[in-house]
Amino acid sequence: MSTLNGISDLSMSLTTVMEEAAHWFIQSGIQISSNDPRLNGGYASWYEQDTESSPYVYSEITGYMLTMLCTLWERTGNTLYLNSAIRAGEWFIETVNEPTGGFRCLYPLYSTRFDYKNNQIYTFDCGVILNGLMCLHRITKQPSYLASAVTMADWLVNVAQKPSGAFSPVYNIEKQEFSESDTEWSLCAGSYHSKIAIGLLNLYDLTRKAKYRNAAIKGCDFALTFQQPDGRFVSFPTQGGTNSHPHAYSAEGLWVAGTYLGREDYLYASAKATQWLLNLQSPEGIIPRHYHHGEALYHERVDVLSQTLRLAVIHLAEKRLPQELQHNINALLPAILRNQARTDDKRTGGAFYFGRLSNGEIMPHANVWVTAFALQALMLYHDYQQGSLKFNPFHFV
Repeated sequence: MSTLNGISDLSMSLTTVMEEAAHWFIQSGIQISSNDPRLNGGYASWYEQDTESSPYVYSEITGYMLTMLCTLWERTGNTLYLNSAIRAGEWFIETVNEPTGGFRCLYPLYSTRFDYKNNQIYTFDCGVILNGLMCLHRITKQPSYLASAVTMADWLVNVAQKPSGAFSPVYNIEKQEFSESDTEWSLCAGSYHSKIAIGLLNLYDLTRKAKYRNAAIKGCDFALTFQQPDGRFVSFPTQGGTNSHPHAYSAEGLWVAGTYLGREDYLYASAKATQWLLNLQSPEGIIPRHYHHGEALYHERVDVLSQTLRLAVIHLAEKRLPQELQHNINALLPAILRNQARTDDKRTGGAFYFGRLSNGEIMPHANVWVTAFALQALMLYHDYQQGSLKFNPFHFV
């Protein structure tokens, strides 16, 4: 793989990689076509090569795909991306919208250990979906997408957000109550909820209703309380450890909010969090997945590598990172690119694999959100190298 010293070769190779990844979203069957309206139009979480199956349709990831597909349509003018986004948008409107305004986490395609999440609503997921619906509404002007976004945002602001600015993480539909636990980062009210601010500010930008802007600010101010002096965001409040995936989410939400609101403290916190990741990068280019008790675990997650790359490119372009970190950014490329499926099987070809579990086991999963994060990271890197980086903050997947 060429580095920054071979920009023309790199540009040509990245173009092919990006096109194949984008085509996978609409050609692989990972977006479900079904006579069952609970499934039709939604995106599966991943495709398992070993079992030749996908476990469930995933609301959060379908929300990311709304934003990704809208971005691809605006970038290419290919209506196939817009048509897929509309199918996904209709799945949300017709199927998974609960009376609360939130969305069920998932719909199983067969029984798995994740089935219990069918009765749960994650506020983080709702923030992702909120932004996706707003991106789709801006293109289509369809009132139903905006109406759903408003209903969901009102639930997030009026019910799920605490006076501290924190968001209650999980709502159980059957019990009709929120719950929290320090056993998993996604069950904590944490700094990663700053990413909800993206959708809230997107809605504020269109409606000019101050409550959405105020809620975004409260959420981001709360997120800052988790950041350590070295830039690290604590993922487990009682244990003190950090998972790099939600750590990067924290930095992403703060960058978007800081950019839109002109808040230098948010931008500085995001850049410092990004540099913390790069400072821990291994000689092979890997960003650790976990950091506990002063020790880093380096079994790679490709989503974490991609999140780091896009944050690093943004902050380097905006001159918040020192230029000497450019070699760290270059080292991320081969680590990401070697995880793309290079096959003729349309079910996997062009997708990016998840990477490894914490125990080092390779996961043969062509993963939707990993592919979306990787594609966006490569797009940003490509555009930066071409001197054409113009990134809409509301397009952050």
